[in-house]
Amino acid sequence: MCDCSSTEQFWQQVDDAHARVLVTSAINAARAQVEYSRAFTTAQRVTVLLGSNASREYEAKAEMYHRTRNLQLQNTKQAFAEFAAGLDEAGKQRFTELLKAGGLKDFTTHARQSTVLALLHEDLTPNVAQNAVNALDGTLGKVAGLTSWQEMGDYFNQHLDELQAQKVAEATSVNGLCLLILILTSIYVILILIAVLACLFSSDRECTNRILNDELAQVCGS
Repeated sequence: MCDCSSTEQFWQQVDDAHARVLVTSAINAARAQVEYSRAFTTAQRVTVLLGSNASREYEAKAEMYHRTRNLQLQNTKQAFAEFAAGLDEAGKQRFTELLKAGGLKDFTTHARQSTVLALLHEDLTPNVAQNAVNALDGTLGKVAGLTSWQEMGDYFNQHLDELQAQKVAEATSVNGLCLLILILTSIYVILILIAVLACLFSSDRECTNRILNDELAQVCGS
């Protein structure tokens, strides 16, 4: 059963930041990534067990979700351009000042703690857990190291382009755990940056943590 009050607060914060299209596109891209990864992994397993003919249904599903993922990533990039165009220079300067003051360090520290705690209770092999932590630390390290609005925007757009450039067979195949898929396929960084953007003008110090958690709930289910 969903926490409807929490969902309403989430979308209210998103609307206050004029970021609904941006957030919606990113969530849809993340959902498609999860479904793609699961279908692709199933197709590989069926091929091994039953032969390539038996896996065609799952390969078709994987290709469909991959196309949906790329379409939503394109929508996310366009929505970010519109979001940036609507932000005046004072807003961009405020963002830069936040970054230079190390304003994201507390957020990334908390995000790491909560993510690791979530993974701790999942049935992961030590190798998979290590890969997830390495990917997570790489992502959060890049976010914490951003120093200006321009640098963040360039990184955001470059990352979206790199994700869209992936071919079907190049995308990472992992087990079906939603959070693990988001981390290892690096879609997670998009959700992290959008949480920051949605809380740019919020006075609530817990806003970014709450928005990220709500995004994950929208993608993976509560």
